[in-house]
Order: sequence, then structure tokens, then C-alpha cells
Amino acid sequence: MGFGFVTETMQLVVSLGVGGPYRVVDITDIFLNTLGILIGYCFFRLFAWLYLTMSRRLAIQHRGLLAYVHDVVSRVG
Repeated sequence: MGFGFVTETMQLVVSLGVGGPYRVVDITDIFLNTLGILIGYCFFRLFAWLYLTMSRRLAIQHRGLLAYVHDVVSRVG
């Protein structure tokens, strides 16, 4: 949410500096960006849970890219 606030503030500053409507500053952008981040995080958590469950059940060998994915997902899940 902080990142969205900073982005909107920078758009306001640039708009004031240019002296015209460069971009429209809207509070809903902050909320929608935050909602998008939360939805993406939930999808990542779901993917992490599914990946760990399936890799345990199927005894998948983790090599190359799968080793990296497994390492990242193991930290979260």
C-alpha cells in the first residue's frame, strides 16, 4: 500500500511540475494496487502449497529450475 501511495504522490508532483493534467491522481488506484498485490500473494501461497504437496506425493526429483522453485516455495510453505 505504501508503494502505491508513493507512486500516486509522484504522479501528483510531476503533474504539478508540468503544469497540466499529466496523470489523474486517484485514491482508488492505491486500493486496487494493494488488492492486486494481496490476490497475487494468495495465488502464490496456493501454488506453493500445491507444488509442495504434489512433489511429495509424486517424489519429484528437484534439479535445475525445479530445484530453485522448490527452494523458494519451501521457504514460504
